[in-house]
Amino acid sequence: TVFKQGRAALMFNDGKILHNKWHRWIGAYSEGSYLVWLSGGGNNFLTTKGAFVNGIHYSNCRSFQDGYAVVFTDKAGVINKDGVTVIPHRYQDLRVIPGNGFMYKAKETYGFYKLDGTPINKKPISEIVFRDNLIQCLQGVEIGYLDRQGNVVRNIQ
Repeated sequence: TVFKQGRAALMFNDGKILHNKWHRWIGAYSEGSYLVWLSGGGNNFLTTKGAFVNGIHYSNCRSFQDGYAVVFTDKAGVINKDGVTVIPHRYQDLRVIPGNGFMYKAKETYGFYKLDGTPINKKPISEIVFRDNLIQCLQGVEIGYLDRQGNVVRNIQ
């Protein structure tokens, strides 16, 4: 990465700039792409071939993990490395459970998705507590548990 007059670009060993394009900032490399702050505003991911994963200017992005990235428009969602939305942008926040899926927050409820975007819990969870390497999930007075990998240890009854 090279910087010039407040802008950043990727430079090859021969001194040529990747696709001759400058950006506000170029962040960390992760799973085949760089997190980029665009000159016109917003964020996206720049591949080593010089293309963006899609044409969307996200308000915020988190680096790829397990082939997926949490991205924000007005809400959080998840895209795959091809830039395709896997989990729609409708959550306040989404966090990766490495190797297994995602935990989301929507208003005052929580839930979980597998990596492929399939929901784990059928009903929203009202509260979660991390306890003894497990995620305790509460729905009213009922309690269930997930391990840190998102596997159901005990279903909420």
